[in-house]
Amino acid sequence: MTWDRLAVLDANFLALDSPTTPMNVGTILILDGEALRDDAGRIRMDLIREHSEGRMHLARRNRQRLAPVPGGLGRPVWVDDPDYHIDDHFAVTTLPVPTRAALLDLAADHFMVPFDLTRPLWSWLFVDGLPDGQIAVLLKAHHCVLDGGMGLEAFQALFALTPEVGPPDPPQPWSARPGPTRRRLVADALRHQAGALRSLAARARRALRSPVRSVRRVRRIHESVSPYARAGRGVPRLPFNRVASGRRRLALVRLPLDDFKTVRAAAGCTVNDVLLAVVAGGVRRLLAERGQLDPGTEVTMMFPVSVRRPGDEVSGNALSLLVATTALTGTGPVDRLVAVCAQTARARTEQRAADFELLVEFMEFMPPAMLRGAARSMHDQNGFNVSVSNLASVPVPVWYLGARLREIYPIGPLTDHMGILVTAFSHDGTMFVGVHADAELVPDVEVFAAGMTEDLAILRSDLGGSAE
Repeated sequence: MTWDRLAVLDANFLALDSPTTPMNVGTILILDGEALRDDAGRIRMDLIREHSEGRMHLARRNRQRLAPVPGGLGRPVWVDDPDYHIDDHFAVTTLPVPTRAALLDLAADHFMVPFDLTRPLWSWLFVDGLPDGQIAVLLKAHHCVLDGGMGLEAFQALFALTPEVGPPDPPQPWSARPGPTRRRLVADALRHQAGALRSLAARARRALRSPVRSVRRVRRIHESVSPYARAGRGVPRLPFNRVASGRRRLALVRLPLDDFKTVRAAAGCTVNDVLLAVVAGGVRRLLAERGQLDPGTEVTMMFPVSVRRPGDEVSGNALSLLVATTALTGTGPVDRLVAVCAQTARARTEQRAADFELLVEFMEFMPPAMLRGAARSMHDQNGFNVSVSNLASVPVPVWYLGARLREIYPIGPLTDHMGILVTAFSHDGTMFVGVHADAELVPDVEVFAAGMTEDLAILRSDLGGSAE
């Protein structure tokens, strides 16, 4: 019997966990509430549970936990949780006051709560008490369980394209497979390390036969890792690039997707480029209102890129990254967009995103202790100021058990020295942006959000004409 070993990138996310930087990812869903309520107005948790139980088999991680290798001799493996019960992962609460601010306070606290690593690493919190009878759902998982690509697949499996609700799928028979013994965990880990060393030796022999190609490969690995950790030559820190506190603030931003597409077409770039430029505008507004926008200030933004191929069923994260820098003084929104577009186009041409896979491949050969040390060194995040990511969904309305999805905001994890993280999800004509900020470093996160909205409007006006 074999068990899946935690992938290298996922092991890094696990190593980055700390009381002030839990590596939790999440989504805030806002649904019409009527279809999910019984005659007394209560949320139909029985219906939700029955529907979910029929789909648990679609993602095996739902019922699995991590089994650590004794002595840290190898990366943990995924095993079935014999104590799994779906009720342990569902909860319901009601807001103290029916306001969006109360929801954001609740969500900010909820996403900071760490997971019990001895149990499956996901949860759903249903939130009642919103205006107009709407229901919020806070979906949370550890980052080692899924990345944006897998999250998008889960989204597509969760929702339907029509409001009709059919009978739930019957639960598939399931029983937990016995997990490995401590001796087996150690033996498998050592066997895995031995295999990695043999593979590394084989690669070394090939490298000696092609030294020029090998030097180029090492250089490409160095370039791909530089956005994560630029030892001795990191980008200048901005006021919010300091050690994280244990408190968070959230801002939710809705932006017209057509504005992004109009600007994209006019500038000859991508929607992601426009998003990066808009985020730069948010940073500029934040610093300007604080009186911290010094001459020559720049912002460097990191943009994760999914390298998961269509139909790839391999679990775990499959990510690469790009980096773009733009000046915040002496420039306008269009100037910043031009600068971003030039850099991302050059990076794509040089295939730096694809080259990041070489680094991940190399990390497969690192001993566990060295891998953990490398992950912790990445925590410094001195290669960029802000992390930005974006996912595209279906461009039409969707429903969950007959309840229409009105809003969806992804929330990513903060690390030390990164007080702002922006995650976007385009759906049904709207770019929904979740801004996750450190409450002590960025208590004025609404100013940042307003700057994003303002810059997109200027870009739309300058490059695409006035909105109708």
